[in-house]
Amino acid sequence: MMLVRTQHASRFRRLIDSAGLTPVAFVVWRAGREWTPSLWLRNRRHRRAHEHSTPIPPSNLIFSSTGTRDVDWFLNSGHATADTLREALSSIGRPLESFERVFELGCGCGRLLRQWIDVDGPEFYACDCNPRVIEWGRTHFGHVTFAQNNLEPPLRFLAGRGGLDFDLCYAVSVFTHLPERMQIPWLEELHRILRPDGILLVTLSGEGDLVRTTPDEQERFSEGQLVVVDGEYAGTNLCGVYHPEAYVRKNWSRFFEILRFIPQGAKGTPRQDLYVLRRM
Repeated sequence: MMLVRTQHASRFRRLIDSAGLTPVAFVVWRAGREWTPSLWLRNRRHRRAHEHSTPIPPSNLIFSSTGTRDVDWFLNSGHATADTLREALSSIGRPLESFERVFELGCGCGRLLRQWIDVDGPEFYACDCNPRVIEWGRTHFGHVTFAQNNLEPPLRFLAGRGGLDFDLCYAVSVFTHLPERMQIPWLEELHRILRPDGILLVTLSGEGDLVRTTPDEQERFSEGQLVVVDGEYAGTNLCGVYHPEAYVRKNWSRFFEILRFIPQGAKGTPRQDLYVLRRM
C-alpha cells in the first residue's frame, strides 16, 4: 500500500512540475505540514534551552538549508551525522583529530559545524552558495573559516603550491541535489583541493531513498543509471538525485578510490548511503 501511495505522489508531483508550480507547491506543503502551534512551542523551548550555549540559527535559515523548521530534528540529526562521520573515519584508522585541515562543501547554517566546536587539532573551513548562511556562520562560529561559493566550481580556496589544501573534505546531502552535468566538475574540484591520499566523505541517496521516484525511474536506478528528479532546480531541496552504487564505482573511480560503502549508513539522514573515498 505504501508503494502505491508513493507512486501516486510521484505522478502528482510530475503534473505539478509540468505546470511550473513545483516551488510554490513545495513551500505550501511545508507550511501546512510544519507551521503548527506545537512545532512553534517545541522550537521555542529548544531555543531557550540553548540561550547560553551554541546558538541555533533562525528558522528561515534552517528551512533554506534542510527543508524543515524543526529545531529538534536539526540538532539531533546534526549530532547523529557527526557520529556517522567520526565512526567512518575511525574505521579507516584516520580519526577526525588526526587531520590538519577539514573542509565542508555545502555547510548550510552549521548543522555539522556546530558539532566540531570542541574538537582539538584540525582547522575547519566551509562554504555554501547561500550568502545568508555564510554571514550567520561567520558571526557565530569563530572556529571556522567561511567562504561563499557559486553553484558551480571553482571554489575560492586555492590548492597546491602557495595555496590552501585539505586532507579531509566532506559533503553531506550535496550531490543529492546536483544533476549529472554539475557532478563531474565538482568531483574534479574536490580532487584539486584535496592532498594526495586525502579523504572525502559523501552521503548520497541510494536504494533506501527512492520514495520520490516513479516505477520507471526505479527501474533505471536498478540498471545502474543515475536518476535525476527536477534537475532544473539544481542546488535546492527540490532537486533529487539518486546514485546506484554501480554508477558511483564506474564514474567516480578516476578521481577517488572507494574505501567504504555503507548502504543507508548516514545516521542523520538515515535513508542515504555513506561513501568513504581516498584521493587517487
